[in-house]
Amino acid sequence: MGIPGAAIQGESGTIPVNSGGSTLRFGFVMPVGDARQVMAAAAQAEAHGWDGFFVSEPVWGVDAWVSMTAAALATSSIRIGTLLSPLSRMRPWQVAAKSATLDHLSGGRLILSVGLGATDSVFGSFGEVTDVRRRAELLDESLDIVTGLWRGQPFTYAGKHYRIDESTFPHKPPVPVHDARIPIWVVGLWPNRRSMARAVRYQGIIASVRNERGEPGTCGLQMCGPSGSLRAPASTWLLKEKAMRRRVAA
Repeated sequence: MGIPGAAIQGESGTIPVNSGGSTLRFGFVMPVGDARQVMAAAAQAEAHGWDGFFVSEPVWGVDAWVSMTAAALATSSIRIGTLLSPLSRMRPWQVAAKSATLDHLSGGRLILSVGLGATDSVFGSFGEVTDVRRRAELLDESLDIVTGLWRGQPFTYAGKHYRIDESTFPHKPPVPVHDARIPIWVVGLWPNRRSMARAVRYQGIIASVRNERGEPGTCGLQMCGPSGSLRAPASTWLLKEKAMRRRVAA
C-alpha cells in the first residue's frame, strides 16, 4: 500500500496528492500474527527498507495496540499503525489516550487508520452496531473527540451519541509528538460523497469502491490505476475538494 504522497491521475495528468511532491512510499500489512511475530516482522520490514508496518484490529483476536507497542519497541524509523480501527465500536477517549501514548513511545511514528469496519467480521455476534448510518455518525463524532482530546484540556463535546463535560485530569496522556496531531487515514468509499468528504478532511485516504453489486470492495479500476493513482471521476472530485478546502483555509 502507498503512504500519502502518491499521485492522483486526473484529467490533466498525474498530480501529487500534496504540494510537497512527496515520493510514493510502501507499507506492509500483517493481517494475522501474535505480538512476538508482529515485533519480529516489523523489525525485518524496517531492515529491508519498508516505510510503514500495519496490523489489523479485529473485534476479537490479538490486540492490535499490544502488537503495535511491541513493534514500536523493536524498531526506530518505520511508521506503524492499524489498518484499520473501526471507531464505531470503540470509546473515542480511550483511542485518544492509547494513540497519544503509543505515538510518544514510538517517537511520533504512529498512523491511525479508521473506517466503519466490515460488519461481516462478527460485529453482530458481539452486539456491536451494524447499522451503516449509525456507525457513520459514531465515526464522525469519534474523530471529533479524538482530535479534540489530542489538542489538550479542557475539552467539551455535545453530539448525538457522545457528550463530554468540561473536565481536567491531573494524569492525562501527553499530546501527540507533532503539532498535537497524529496522521489519520480514513476510508473513502467512492461514489459515496459523504464518505469521500469525511476522508478528505484528514491526512490520508484509504481508497475503496462499490462493486457492481453495490458492496464495498478494494480499490479497483473505477477509482484506482497503476501504482495506486486515482482516476477520474473520483480523482477529479478529490482534486476540486482539496483545492476548495485550501482556499477556505487561506
